[in-house]
Parts: sequence; C-alpha cells; structure tokens
Amino acid sequence: MKIDKKQVKNLVQEKIKLGLTKQVIYEELNHEFNGGKIIADIVQSIPSAQALKRYKFIHVLFLVLLFVLITLLLLAQSYIGILWTAPMVYFAITRKARYYGWACVAGIYGLFPGILILKSIECSNTISFVLFLVIGIIIMLISIGIGFLGFYLRSKLTPSFTEKKELYINSEGLNRFRLIFEFKD
Repeated sequence: MKIDKKQVKNLVQEKIKLGLTKQVIYEELNHEFNGGKIIADIVQSIPSAQALKRYKFIHVLFLVLLFVLITLLLLAQSYIGILWTAPMVYFAITRKARYYGWACVAGIYGLFPGILILKSIECSNTISFVLFLVIGIIIMLISIGIGFLGFYLRSKLTPSFTEKKELYINSEGLNRFRLIFEFKD
C-alpha cells in the first residue's frame, strides 16, 4: 500500500498541536501506516510544539533579520539576492525549518552590498567614513547572522532522528533485527 504523504503530514501536524511528542506520533503512525523511514522523515520535518515555543524568540529574530536584509538588498538593487531571500521569508513564516539551511545563500548575497559599501569608503570626510563603515559592518553582521541562525534553527526545530537496530524473535522463533527510529524532543 502506498503511503499518502500529505495525509500523514496533516495527521502529524494535528498530533503536534495536541502536544504529543514526536516519538509517540511516529509510533502511532508507523503502526497505522507501516511506513518506517518515510513516516520518520515526515515526523522529523515538522517542528514540535515544544521546540517552537522554546525557540520562538530566535525564530522571530531570524524573520526580522530576513526582512532587514531584503530591505538592504532592495536599496542596493541586488535583485538576485532578493530572489534567494524572499523564499526564505516564506519558509520562516510557514515554519518549514528543513529549508532554513538555505538561508546561508541569502546571507552570502547579503555580504555583497556590505563589501561594496566598505570598498566605496572615502577618507575625505570623517563622518561619512564612520557612517559607511558602520553601515557596511551592520550589513555584513546581519548576513552572517542569517546564515548562522538558519542552520541553528534547523538543527533545533527539526533535530535528526537516530536509527538503531533491535534484536527480536519473530513468530518462527528466529532472531531478527528490526530498525528502530528514536526522536529527540
């Protein structure tokens, strides 16, 4: 029987809203659908309610930094950077944490305007020198922060499960191994 991934994903989201742990959700759905790794991948890809609550501040900071970066990229007319950053805003708003690692690409495109500003600094006026220096450094820090927070949030909101082999005795009395998936909540 083929597993309807969309149906399983909806069931996982409903059970997460009820406050169940990922391990309990996996065991229930694996018993119902007998999907093993497919079910484990779906359960792993959706952040738990506890993780969303625990990392809410960092998630909001990530979103704010993405919006600031888009504004800076608009001012710098870096449209290719906007094309990479805009989907990251969508993924962050919809909490598709498995894609947060791609924020490093948006961060890299954000580095370019910062580098250009730093390269264009002229030493003729002290105030403009300091202003361009500060703006360039802020842009670069925001870009680096986005890349870091993307990987950090991805690892915290959707931690990888572990696979273990467990010895059991089947119905014929033979020793067999079965694959067990354990989730960290």
